[in-house]
Amino acid sequence: MIVIIEAVVSVIEPPILEPTTRQRLIDAATGVFAEQGYEGTRLQDVARAAGLTTGAVYSNFRNKGELLFEAIGTRSANEIDELLREVHGATLPAALRDLGRRIVERDARALLLDAVVAARRDPDLAAHLRERAEGRESWLTGVIADAQHADVVDRSLDAGALARLCTTIALGTLVIRALDLPLPDDDAWGDIVDRLVSAVERNEQEQGDQS
Repeated sequence: MIVIIEAVVSVIEPPILEPTTRQRLIDAATGVFAEQGYEGTRLQDVARAAGLTTGAVYSNFRNKGELLFEAIGTRSANEIDELLREVHGATLPAALRDLGRRIVERDARALLLDAVVAARRDPDLAAHLRERAEGRESWLTGVIADAQHADVVDRSLDAGALARLCTTIALGTLVIRALDLPLPDDDAWGDIVDRLVSAVERNEQEQGDQS
């Protein structure tokens, strides 16, 4: 059995619906936060961008931190769905190789980095971000564990530790982008990714020894 990462793709065209007030605010917040930063954004700025009143913001969100969290959540969820579609039908090692290369190709998630900095002064925002990060890491740990059970990934490895490594690399990329450091050569980076994935992948010889 080969572990497959698949995105759930609907085959039925959904009806075109008007966005809810909450979704309009989230969509507007994503743009305003990215442009003005967390500290520089006022809730009235978000309301104005959404064509709504400040009262509409407080009717849907407790504070600015919750609104930022929801904006980040929407963006990250969309990015994850996109990545899953891109690696549809790939085994876990192949998917990791593909995603590892794309880390240096994708745009910086400036909004998330700004939120991480703001979270040092906002306990509620920090709790929101921690919950989401733990959820994504838990999901990835499960995917790795399934691959181990299928003898695709080395069973002696700690799935949680490997998931944390992936998270660390992804977040570290944010800092690299923020500092505007030059990106490595594509071939050189790809070679490193291949070697790292090969180190955790079960090869045919190992699988034969276990049979």
